[in-house]
Amino acid sequence: MPILFSREREVDHPRRVASRLIYLIRHGECVAQTQGAFSGQSDTPLTAKGREQARLVGSLFRGVGITKLVSSDLRRAVQTAEIIGSLLDIRIAFDADCREIDDGRTGQPESSIEPTLPWTGGETMEDLRRRVVRVVDRLQQEAVETVVVTHGLWIRTALGHLAGSLPTLGPVPRNGGAYEVDRAGRFREFDRGESTA
Repeated sequence: MPILFSREREVDHPRRVASRLIYLIRHGECVAQTQGAFSGQSDTPLTAKGREQARLVGSLFRGVGITKLVSSDLRRAVQTAEIIGSLLDIRIAFDADCREIDDGRTGQPESSIEPTLPWTGGETMEDLRRRVVRVVDRLQQEAVETVVVTHGLWIRTALGHLAGSLPTLGPVPRNGGAYEVDRAGRFREFDRGESTA
């Protein structure tokens, strides 16, 4: 299993919401997860719990000044983004580069997925890394507050890229969890001091 890097990387700067440019949100809980399966690029929908997680994380961004909402075009991310977009009264821009990895193991038990191993079919981690870096680097150049609704391994790869620790991945985001990224590429979990229960 990959060794996660220290959380010291996440706490080396003061909280200044105005300085954050990118907020990475993992979609809410989906049906495949309740079945213990890796969702991959399947179009599995949100559960009722997942819809509530989307509502809760979306409510954290009221008053933050979000002007752009980008989402993976997979169903569970789309449904999460639609809930957030409705709360923030903002349109969604869909980007296939924000999809989860297409590793050829969709539907298999999550316990059997080892992201550090090479695959025999589908995308490799390097393929995913290129997609992630393309999106993150582009958004870091834009002077707008942006929310990106995407997937677990996508976010872990993005945080590893920002920390300069790849191939070691970033922390595992919870469903409906969010990370804020500043202009320097520093990041921390975003909760605005509110309960995440």
